[in-house]
Amino acid sequence: VVDAQGLQFTHSLTSISRERYQQLRQRHYDNYRNTDHSLAEVQNQLTPVKTGGQFYRFRYSSLRPTEQSYIAHFQLRNLVRATGADEIFYVHQSGLRRWSPSSRKSHAVVDIRDEQSVLTTSTLATNSEMAFLGGLRGDYIIRNLSSGDSQRGILSTQPNGILNYAEIAHSYSGAPYIYVASNDCHIRTLNVGQSRVVADYDFEYSVNCATISPDGKSLAVVGDSCDTLLLDPLTGRERGKLSGHVDFSFSCAWSPDGRYLATGNQDRTCRIYDIRYPRAALHVLGGKMASIRTLRFSPDGHYLALGESTDYVHVVDVHSDFQHTQVVDFFGDVAG
Repeated sequence: VVDAQGLQFTHSLTSISRERYQQLRQRHYDNYRNTDHSLAEVQNQLTPVKTGGQFYRFRYSSLRPTEQSYIAHFQLRNLVRATGADEIFYVHQSGLRRWSPSSRKSHAVVDIRDEQSVLTTSTLATNSEMAFLGGLRGDYIIRNLSSGDSQRGILSTQPNGILNYAEIAHSYSGAPYIYVASNDCHIRTLNVGQSRVVADYDFEYSVNCATISPDGKSLAVVGDSCDTLLLDPLTGRERGKLSGHVDFSFSCAWSPDGRYLATGNQDRTCRIYDIRYPRAALHVLGGKMASIRTLRFSPDGHYLALGESTDYVHVVDVHSDFQHTQVVDFFGDVAG
């Protein structure tokens, strides 16, 4: 039997079945955590969901060994971005590559050797205009995807200045800027046109993800804390706090209509908050075996994708009140 990844399994006495191998991986996988929490307590909070959905169809495609994605830090998995149905950007050991699902070909977009840089990419943000690569040493590269011009800079010189997450946004005047969450307990707002930091908010703990609401009025922040903060993006003042997780969070995402905020945590759950009634999570969605390290809503808000550290991606039907899911399983780490 050959599965979707091209891996061969047989049911003979000398081989192991795919299902059995999957069970063994789940049983022996040691999910990383920073707090001493009870998994049973978390499991009791999970929202019952129906699996077996077929919202998307997938086909297998392979990259050559020299073109494969690269994960620099095991906790940071925002290393893949799609700007269109046929344009996928992903982090490579030498920089950034663009992959086309239709042609099944991968091309270099940023080669750090050409940039005379030693950047090791820890996070990626893209839109139709630019790509931002943030590094383990607080450094970054911004590439204009039309002209090919690059900006280089350093946001942190601290030993723990890892850039954990970045998000491209626009001011009310249309000027591009980038929110950057970092391990040195800061969120910095980088004005792209001016190549300078125009806002800098500091925290008591490392910030792992910061995402702006669609209306631009609220900044959601998660990090080395069990809580999620809601801030005024113009002043950095705290507007609210969401609780429920029992470990550190590394991912967060707003639904396109701004109604829902999803947070992914090392307690192996994704919590869904209805921002109109934020006192408690509306739903608690569970992973199969690992931390929820990457989250994305579809552009139309119909689906939410939850990426575990390894082996599983869950596609959740938002319109079913988060009750119906499609589980995509494979063997290997999830880069984004």
